[in-house]
Amino acid sequence: MGRRFFAAATVFCALLLLGCISGGGNPTPAPATPTPTPFHRPTPAEECGSDSDCVVSGCANQWCVPLGYGEELPCRWSAWNVCIPLTSCGCVEGVCDWKPNEAFLQCKANPQRCPFYAPPTEAFILECNSRGGEVTALPDAENCTVSASCSADLRCANSTQCPLGFACKAGTCAPSENFCGGTRNVSCAQGYACVPGGTYYAATGACRKRCNSTPECGNESQCVQGFCSEPPPPQCYNEPDCAPGNRCVAGKCVSAQGLPCTSPGWDCPSGFYCLTDTFCRAGDTCTQINGTCEATFVPENLTRLCGKPTGSIDYSNVTGIAACSGSRYFRVLRQAYSLYGYADATGTIFRECGASAPPSDPYCGGLDSGCVPRDSMACEEFEETRFVRCPPPYSANPNCPDVDDPVCARLRAGSIPALRHTEWAEYANGCLGCNDNSPTQVVEGFWKGKC
Repeated sequence: MGRRFFAAATVFCALLLLGCISGGGNPTPAPATPTPTPFHRPTPAEECGSDSDCVVSGCANQWCVPLGYGEELPCRWSAWNVCIPLTSCGCVEGVCDWKPNEAFLQCKANPQRCPFYAPPTEAFILECNSRGGEVTALPDAENCTVSASCSADLRCANSTQCPLGFACKAGTCAPSENFCGGTRNVSCAQGYACVPGGTYYAATGACRKRCNSTPECGNESQCVQGFCSEPPPPQCYNEPDCAPGNRCVAGKCVSAQGLPCTSPGWDCPSGFYCLTDTFCRAGDTCTQINGTCEATFVPENLTRLCGKPTGSIDYSNVTGIAACSGSRYFRVLRQAYSLYGYADATGTIFRECGASAPPSDPYCGGLDSGCVPRDSMACEEFEETRFVRCPPPYSANPNCPDVDDPVCARLRAGSIPALRHTEWAEYANGCLGCNDNSPTQVVEGFWKGKC
């Protein structure tokens, strides 16, 4: 035992002597297993002078780097990256970084508020692409992007309801002309860059033109963070995209009330007529009279019934027309209030009722119960606003256009001016009607539509 103790002591002293010879009184610890160091993008003291010098980059749009940054960025996700939609990439004290604000800092302090985004499977991507769609993702009510969607499944009424880079086509969100990114990594043309619509993996976005100032953008867009903002999407492409009574003007649905029109053309939508000064001028063709669309509940086809015998009872002139509430028909009034008939929107009187009806007509009873007259207008009002008066005889332009736009013209016929009587004649267009004057007749004007 003594030898063992002596040997141990000898070894101990030798170790102490070796430590002293090596130059220190403390032993050097064995190196620990190296731990991975976080990635820090090397940045110079001044890498930007303005927000336009910085761009969003990375596989999940999670990096804010200088414009033209060429080094490879790690493709990894940090929990606080869910907060990036609350901020923007810009120049912060000479360095490209996410710009601080209260909402962003509060979220960054508690980044676990959103579940982790689940990237789409290869099968999901292939199935979506086979239907002409692109894989995208939409934030939920908490502004969290948690799952992928196929654009072919996103229903829409207009493009504002689609993600960035998509447009509403036939009620479905489809990739627009400026689409970029996505699982196919669609690139942009030279001079443009892909602005992502989110911070999720393989985010979709829109190609935006690079800019230094707003005048470089035009088209109602502005220069924001070095890119031209996307002009607002059109509300409509043609009139059927708008509600009844509206027209599509420069991509916006606007009320037809007061819009320019030409009479007796069909410029105004249903429920409106073209209000003009009602007089042709010398040299005019009488088919292109400038006016404005005015609302009415009585179609123009019915106004041609005014002032002349019509219907199966030809002894009573029409004096007014009223729209029927709760019915698609119109009540045609005559000189005696008890005499009236019913017409459809084409101006065809299909039934005489009231005192002019056959005895005990059950069909009239049904029409009467379904018609509560509203917006009744006298023919004098229609004549003031809708009857197109011809210029004095022989002063109109005889070079009439070859157009088929029928009119029903009112003539004063007879060889003796003081004894002339009213007649009605149909012409292919207003110009032909106003030029059909002779020693035995004078054309006063016309209603739009056939007689």
